[in-house]
Amino acid sequence: CILEIGCAAGATGNELKKRGGVFVAGVEQDPEAARLAREVLDEVIEGNIETLDLPYAENSFDCILFADVLEHLIDPLTVLKNLRKYLKTEGTVVASLPNVQFHGVVHHLVEGNWTYQKEGILDETHLRFFTFKEMENFFAQAGFEIGQVEETLDPVFKDYNPTYPATLTMGRITINDLSEEEFRRFFVFQYKISARKKVVASQYFDEPEGADSSELYIEEMLAKGKTLE
Repeated sequence: CILEIGCAAGATGNELKKRGGVFVAGVEQDPEAARLAREVLDEVIEGNIETLDLPYAENSFDCILFADVLEHLIDPLTVLKNLRKYLKTEGTVVASLPNVQFHGVVHHLVEGNWTYQKEGILDETHLRFFTFKEMENFFAQAGFEIGQVEETLDPVFKDYNPTYPATLTMGRITINDLSEEEFRRFFVFQYKISARKKVVASQYFDEPEGADSSELYIEEMLAKGKTLE
């Protein structure tokens, strides 16, 4: 079972359904896109994901998909936290996010420009911006651990063959002492991230009835952990 947030006309979900035996539900705010999505998906909920109360039970989905969605939301962190309950314990969140650390954006910023465009990293509909470090923080705050990362690299990256620690010059700015990973991140246009729920201690220990995250309960939990160790 897959839940696609911002399913547009259902093109991505339709491709997933071609694999057979896959239930795909979508959430789409645009009425016309939602109408088209209903022609190919199993279910489509029309409305704003930031305000919707979804009609699904907890632990319903194997995957929640955010394809170029989170950067368009007012409060993406709250959305991700709220949707967490619909994901199975071993389920996966898959999200694609543009990288605001991209060298082209940094170059323009140095020149004093932050000009919105019709598409790309500075798409005029983008409300939130992320570097890879902030993506890590974002998913961690929502209760997820990143497991797999794929990159969409600028083709010019292959023309570089730096010696590390490296130096990168973008217009009038030069950045020194870059590790291989730091250097590469300036050429990533977009990240595709797969993340799973963080393992919670209460999965392994029986929490006393009526207990919260009190110091007493934490001490008892640690004591049990020591015993198991």
